[in-house]
Amino acid sequence: MRENFRIGEKLSEHLRTRDEQGDMIGFNEDLVSGILAKGDQGELKDLLIFWQENGWQITDKEIEIFSYYQKLRQQVHKDREGAFKKRKTDAPEKTEEELLLGCYLEELEPQVRQAVLGLNVKGYKTQGSGFGPENIQKIYCADEQFAAVKFSNDLLSELKVQSVDLEVKPKSITLCLNKKLSLNEVRNIWKKIEEQVKPKSKLLT
Repeated sequence: MRENFRIGEKLSEHLRTRDEQGDMIGFNEDLVSGILAKGDQGELKDLLIFWQENGWQITDKEIEIFSYYQKLRQQVHKDREGAFKKRKTDAPEKTEEELLLGCYLEELEPQVRQAVLGLNVKGYKTQGSGFGPENIQKIYCADEQFAAVKFSNDLLSELKVQSVDLEVKPKSITLCLNKKLSLNEVRNIWKKIEEQVKPKSKLLT
């Protein structure tokens, strides 16, 4: 029992990020992601306690969902790395679509790939996309390109049925996935979101 306490205490310290003066400024997201993806029950319990002690009201069910998505994230990144290496070897020349994107399609996570491509074709120059911490998915830009983007009440209601929260900010579109969805289900959600975004040129007229 005492040994477990010391392990938890050590883990808790590693989970904190500090400034030059030693003051806590946040959480070590890479370590958190690794713990969630690994799924060790002892470490997950320590993580839950750590979050609760720092003011996050996280439940066991939420930890289970976070772990599910971080495991999926890890697998997606592993598959993406293999596909990217193969593509660079077999067909290194970029297509017109990839020149528009500024990267190979294989460098994008599969569940956001078509949505990211569609948004760029519509004039939105995205900077990053895909899995975030815990149960978050995001597509974002360097500047405020999504400031005028709005979605229908029908889509918002449909997402609510799927336990998905949609947040739109000037620089980002974010999904919070509150239940376990397959990669294909997440892909379909991003597709519907992209389809409702008007071409940038039409928003300016």
